[in-house]
Amino acid sequence: MKSTFSCCVPVGLSLLMVAAAHAQQQDSKPEPSPIIKARALYRTGKLDDALAAYQAIIASDPKSGDAYAGEARVLLKKEKIADAEAAARKGIELDPKSDDAHVALGEVDFRKAFIAEAQQEFVEGLKINDRNARALLGRARIFRSISLYKHAHDFIVLAHQYDPTDPEIQRFWLSTLSSAQEISELERYLSGVHNDDADELGNMMSYLALLKERDKEPQKRCQLVSHPEQATIPLEKFMDGPNRYFGIGMKVAVNGRKTYLQVDTGASGILLSPKFAEKSGITPLVHAKMGGVGDKGPVDSYVGMADSIHIGDLEFQNCMVEVSEKKTALESNGLIGADIFDKYLVTLDIPNSKMQLTALPQRPDQRTSSPKPAEPEILESDSITNDSSPQDRYIDPLMKDFSQVFRFGHMLLIPTSVGTSTPRLFLIDTGATNNLISPEAAREVTKVNGDNYTRVTGISGNVKQVYRADKAQLRFSHYRQDNQDILAFDLSSISKHTGTEVSGALGFTLLQMMKLTIDYRDGLVDFQYSGPTVRR
Repeated sequence: MKSTFSCCVPVGLSLLMVAAAHAQQQDSKPEPSPIIKARALYRTGKLDDALAAYQAIIASDPKSGDAYAGEARVLLKKEKIADAEAAARKGIELDPKSDDAHVALGEVDFRKAFIAEAQQEFVEGLKINDRNARALLGRARIFRSISLYKHAHDFIVLAHQYDPTDPEIQRFWLSTLSSAQEISELERYLSGVHNDDADELGNMMSYLALLKERDKEPQKRCQLVSHPEQATIPLEKFMDGPNRYFGIGMKVAVNGRKTYLQVDTGASGILLSPKFAEKSGITPLVHAKMGGVGDKGPVDSYVGMADSIHIGDLEFQNCMVEVSEKKTALESNGLIGADIFDKYLVTLDIPNSKMQLTALPQRPDQRTSSPKPAEPEILESDSITNDSSPQDRYIDPLMKDFSQVFRFGHMLLIPTSVGTSTPRLFLIDTGATNNLISPEAAREVTKVNGDNYTRVTGISGNVKQVYRADKAQLRFSHYRQDNQDILAFDLSSISKHTGTEVSGALGFTLLQMMKLTIDYRDGLVDFQYSGPTVRR
């Protein structure tokens, strides 16, 4: 008879053996690849280390398109745009099937304001890998800039689903959340490790503080309590001496205190001087930073609550306004961005000194009902708002001849050719006295010389280096204008903040001759020439 032998292992020893086997499995887990390690360095803001890591990968694997893509992304974050483009193109040349190399080139193109080229690269990346989250983010940014907000929302949500740890995707994804969700998710984001620079981090912390202040009294939301279907508001000429007509203003009453604020299509919401804010009883809720033209960088400001703001027949209540904490170069008691009227069709008839507000064209799905008029938020001018469902632009047949613009928050950027150059993006800016151009854009078509006599001052102080472009013909919409000695200075800080290249501005010397109609909802602008009112 065959005998059997059995033995029992003690329980404690059995557990030790299982633990040892588990540890052995963990030890055998593969190390993260060099690409993943380099990407982690980039996402945690260690840009120099990330660049060195990507370059080491390229040294050992010269045909790694993904490594070139990573190098390009780091260089772009450092604002070394030409180097970033060279790296991305090299990656595509050596590895045409690298989806990330195509996407990185798309990101460079977007930063350069080559929007159509960026779209092509993002689409190409998705053809190779339809789960590339950065390609989805890139397409969402384009959709948002052309007022296709529903498309932008859906692509951002999908990008976050595929890669929720990418800090740039996370920042865009926050805009898709409700206010309560945004507070908790923004707190979680800021408590972690990310790659934001000091200015970006400061802006987000101020924004979080503002969200929390608003959340304390949710019933006090900025709303238009008197909202006529249409209104006409007189515009005042702003003069500096008998012959210098530098802007337009409108009468505004803040908490009953009346003044004229300069109408500025290049600004957002309401910005008050510290002296007028004090007279109006505006006290600080949240301290922040604001920036603009000038070489001082961001300057101290605060956000306060205005109980009432009267503009013509319109009254806003419980609205946030921004206040400069120090005296700035403002030539009035403050600025008012035309974007606060963005739920209307806004017509700035500058030659006839009036602003007209009329109803926006109804979308086809609205024509069977009578919706309640929207209630605009003064400091939330972007058409993607946390508490409303995003919609794509609608171009009414009556507006088919309007020019389509790229919208970045309150900024309206219109394709503008300088001479025979490729169209660039110029800001429509009634707050800029003159037409402006960046020296880089001007040098493509004309001579640029230093100007030691002209003083340019903005919210961020004086501009140190001012230039003159000898001759620059600007072509935009259906018009062209010949400019002699157009002002030129560095606009790189504005471009960095916007996320795309701003090559110049159509200023008041041009816009004073126009009847300018703006559809903020759909990203449309119409220019009607009415001739000069005051010659200089």
